[in-house]
Amino acid sequence: MTDKMRVETKEMIETPDNWPQWPFLPIKKRDPKGGMPDCAILWDAQGYRTTVFKVNMFDIHGKDDLINSEQVKYSSIDEILDAGWIVD
Repeated sequence: MTDKMRVETKEMIETPDNWPQWPFLPIKKRDPKGGMPDCAILWDAQGYRTTVFKVNMFDIHGKDDLINSEQVKYSSIDEILDAGWIVD
């Protein structure tokens, strides 16, 4: 990830008012071997701001779909970026 991409991604994550699909923000992580990227979302909800939900945004039909999906909890936005996630 370039420095510019990191700054832009961090700014977008920090500003939910700018999320095109609020309260969700689609994100992805590139496969280092060139395969398909991992797709996930962030959710602008209390207690979940730094949780990556490994689910396709279009497969969400209710809160239970999120709560029951695979999740990775990070301690900060920087940790999300360090893991390779970027805004899709």
